[in-house]
This record gives sequence, C-alpha cells and structure tokens, in this order.
Amino acid sequence: MYFSKLKSFILIALLSCGFYSGSALAQVITPSLDPTQPIAAPSPAGWVNKMSAGVGYTEQSGNRELGGIQEYEFDTKGTSVNLAVSFKNFYLSASSFAYNTATKLNIPIEGPYNIKDAGSQINLSLVGNQFVSIGLGARVAESTDYLSALMPEAINKEQSTLGNISISVKEIFFIGGGIERVKRSNDYEVQGLWSNTSAGIALKLGQPSGVQFRTEISSTTSPETANAPKGALLEAKHYKTATTRYAMEIMFSGLIFSALKVEKSTNEPYIDQITLQNSTTNNEANTQGGVLWIPEQGLVLGFYFNNIYLERDYNDKHSSFRIQAGYVF
Repeated sequence: MYFSKLKSFILIALLSCGFYSGSALAQVITPSLDPTQPIAAPSPAGWVNKMSAGVGYTEQSGNRELGGIQEYEFDTKGTSVNLAVSFKNFYLSASSFAYNTATKLNIPIEGPYNIKDAGSQINLSLVGNQFVSIGLGARVAESTDYLSALMPEAINKEQSTLGNISISVKEIFFIGGGIERVKRSNDYEVQGLWSNTSAGIALKLGQPSGVQFRTEISSTTSPETANAPKGALLEAKHYKTATTRYAMEIMFSGLIFSALKVEKSTNEPYIDQITLQNSTTNNEANTQGGVLWIPEQGLVLGFYFNNIYLERDYNDKHSSFRIQAGYVF
C-alpha cells in the first residue's frame, strides 16, 4: 500500500508536467499548433513547419483527502523549456522540466510525498514525400520523494526509448502509432521493465497563414509486468494501464484556443483504507485549456491551466497555471 501510493503520486505529478504518456496536448500523431509546446512522441516532430524555442513557468497546488480528512497540501513551482529545429526533411525537438514541491502536513503521516521532479526528452524524425514521418526518441524522468525518516529523499528514475510512425493522407488525415520501452529504478525495488503501445488518428485543416484546426484522439495501453524480488529489494510491478486522450485546437488571427482531456485507468488491486474491502478503482482525469498568441514570426505569449483528479480510496486534486513564452523563427 505504502509504495503503491507513492507510484500513484509520481504518475500524477508527471501527468501534470505533460511528459507522461504523451499528455502534452495529445501529440502522439500530430504536433500542436503551438510550436513552443513540448512534443511527447517522436514522429509528430516531422510535421512541425516552424523552428521555435519556448519556456514555461508553472505554479501548481493540490491536496490529498482520505475519508473526509485532508492529509496534506502542497505547492509546486517550476520551469520547462522546448526547442524545435529542422534541416530539410530532418527534424529535432528537445524539451526539459524541473519542479520543486513544498508540502504542508495536516496530520502526522510518514509519507509518501513529493519533493521535486525533473525530466527531459529528445525526438528525431525523418519525413518522406510529405507522406510519412518516422521518429525515434529518448526520455528520462526523475522524482525525489520523502518516504520516511529512514528514506527522506528516495529517488525514482525512469528511462525510456520511443519509436513511432505517423502517416499523412492528403495532409489532412493522420494515422499512426508507436511503442515506448520503459525502465524504472530506485533504491527499494528491483528494476522494473514494461512497454507502452500507442495508436491514434488526427485531423488538421487550414493553412499556416489562415484559420487552422486540429483534433486528435489517441490511446496508450501497457500490460501488467512483474520482476521478482532480490535480496533486500522488493518486487517491481507495473500494473495494466489504459490511457485515452482527446485534443482540440483552433487558430485564427494569430490566436490559439486549445482543449485537452486525458483519462487513465490502472488495474491495481489494493485494500480500501476506509471500507477495508478489496478494490481496483484507480482512475485519473486531466483537463487542460489554453490561450496563446502565435505570430508567423516573433514573440509567443500565452497561458495554460490544468485540473487533475485522482480517484482511489483517497482523492488527489491538483490545479496548475502555466505562463508560456517563446519565439518563432
């Protein structure tokens, strides 16, 4: 139960940062109309038609409630950066983030709670005949968490390699998918390994100089995996998960309006701390909206806001606001 709660917290923290399972405006098949937005999967980078650099500043707050009692509150602050460049039909995007969290305990608990998160990703893609984009990527993420007086700064690391493909039909309809191989390590479990498989469809209408519209629906699934304990290290288990993303963006007169919804379920058995009954309820929901000014060339400025909810025997509620700035070259 103890480490299960920690894993749930880490996942929702990465989700709020936009780096987990392609939640960054659901960019699994196509890139966002916001060129300063980090690209979650490799192949969408191939459809980027502008070179850009972006930086974001985020403030986030939230709490955990169990049985009507608020266990703790937290405030998170951090920054993110993104760069996208192209060389003929070769495209590269790179992004990173770093967040620090201050936690206020309302009742005496030993943990777990988050201290800080950091991560980075690089994507390379190659486009052929404006028909197909094939991409490769690498991602690293690190979470530092307080577990107990004996483990005041436990570090969880995730490293993954990604490969995916995006096919364009008349530069309007897009279809594709890919796979991500994930490796997780920390000080109290053996190394964990699993794969995330993604697929999606997208529609893009309009021209860069006029009204543009983009919508994308994608899903990611991963099977349950387990690695046997060894010595003092515990078993590393990844439970079966399913994630669905819905994204929509519209741009006119230099303004972008965006909306995103991410739903995730995890098939993880546990004993409900309130009812003391067996349960597998473990659902996450993330809704995001944003408004930005994006010129053909020049300064980008806008904001995004997120609301994230995690339902288990406890409830986590997160809300964040991000100021986004950048430059289109």
